[in-house]
Amino acid sequence: MKPIYQATKTRSNRPGWSVIFRHPKRSDSRGRPGLKVRKGLGTQNEAEAEQLVNELNLLLSDQRWWSNDRRREAEQQFKNVVVSAFFDGLEAGKISSSAIREGKIPLPTQEDGYSRIMLTGTTGAGKTTVLRHLIGSDHENDRFPSTSTARTTTAEIEIVTAEGDYEAVVTFMPEHEVRAHIEECIEEACLSAIQQKPEEKIVSSLLSHREQRFRLSYILGQWEENDPGDEDEFSFDDHSTEESINESETVSRKEAEKNREQLVHYLKSINELTIVAGTRVDEELGALEDQKTPDDKATWLEIFSETLYEEDEFGRLALDLMEEVEDRFDFVSKGKFKKGPTGWPSSWDYACNSREEFLEQIRWFSSNHYKQFGKLLTPLVDGLRVRGPFFPRLAPLLVAPKLVLLDGEGIGHTAKSASSISTRVTRKFSEVDMILVVDNAEQPMQSAPLELLRSIGNSGHADKLAVTFTHFDQVKGGVIFSDVFQAAIFSQKLLQRQFA
Repeated sequence: MKPIYQATKTRSNRPGWSVIFRHPKRSDSRGRPGLKVRKGLGTQNEAEAEQLVNELNLLLSDQRWWSNDRRREAEQQFKNVVVSAFFDGLEAGKISSSAIREGKIPLPTQEDGYSRIMLTGTTGAGKTTVLRHLIGSDHENDRFPSTSTARTTTAEIEIVTAEGDYEAVVTFMPEHEVRAHIEECIEEACLSAIQQKPEEKIVSSLLSHREQRFRLSYILGQWEENDPGDEDEFSFDDHSTEESINESETVSRKEAEKNREQLVHYLKSINELTIVAGTRVDEELGALEDQKTPDDKATWLEIFSETLYEEDEFGRLALDLMEEVEDRFDFVSKGKFKKGPTGWPSSWDYACNSREEFLEQIRWFSSNHYKQFGKLLTPLVDGLRVRGPFFPRLAPLLVAPKLVLLDGEGIGHTAKSASSISTRVTRKFSEVDMILVVDNAEQPMQSAPLELLRSIGNSGHADKLAVTFTHFDQVKGGVIFSDVFQAAIFSQKLLQRQFA
């Protein structure tokens, strides 16, 4: 019988030979052991590559090696590249992203004379726009943090106002989390393909995660040139006054064409994978179009999704995309990356005394401008902390020079978060001095912000609550204006009743 865990040499987009195998001690995105791993062997000599693969197969064939405690002993018996391929990623005790940021730029406290303000509210309410005013960020030139009419902010943004140089530390999603997102994107693309949807829809499913937290289009480029995205999701507040952007920050035509060619290749792979997996399900259940009821079709598609993950080509395609994503870190020429055992970056830090130069580098990790699609690392970021003279341009707003401003994902970014407030939000209530709820004045308070107010009251932090309304310039008619304040009065009464 063929061994369950066996390594083979292979070629990828990178030069030289690589080894590919299922890891017996690492789980895939669905929690099953046997994560498919690909590791460069550091050689272009086929005979040498074959020898290294044979060594790895010796290690894989003996379960006594399958413990991180045996790494030092393995280093004495096997080549370093073989040991690295198997043992990297098995280490326990990973440092959290917040701890990494705290190690580089500690958040000051009340003892340092600082106040912490947490901006929260529904997606699209204007939290980040308010933040821009508080830090004096110019809409056209600074473009930081990024804003749009839809789900823009997904990472933790932490800004410390202080005199002196500009400093930044960016932390990234763990490698396994990015891998899981990529696999889910491939799955959605294959589901679109099996239902015979147009090419544009298939690629769109690949490039944008269903929860819109992870967008490969930012990293890999667009299917159509100069496409700002569906329903204005990737655009800024107003395309009629589009922000200026330096040519050095944009993706060149040559780069865009290369990205398009790569997407065509991925589309071909997705179609081939769909045919193979679809044929297997056809043999068991019959063709999708022959299913009689909606439940039968849903069952067919569910089994099809399970079948995809069992195909070797599915794992290979995920690894190809992971390599493509990892290569994008090379576009960042300044600052310093810190990498983990597998080579995946865990953080990036940078400091300088020029605001323009500083923000130009930060935008690679925070921008959502469609002219930069193909180079942006924004979807990979889980936290961004900056420190420097970020003060409001309007003198009346400069009432507290020592602030820690916290922004993050909006309430309602997903359907689940609209009905209940995540502990990721509520656990911060005790760590801040003010909870600033931002809401859109064009409409009365909806269920999501009201649920947020209840959560603040229930947790005993009503004394920290402040509410601000945006989009007042777009409010028309006395009825709508009245409704806005009715909502504000209702929320106030709600909190008073909570503690009566």
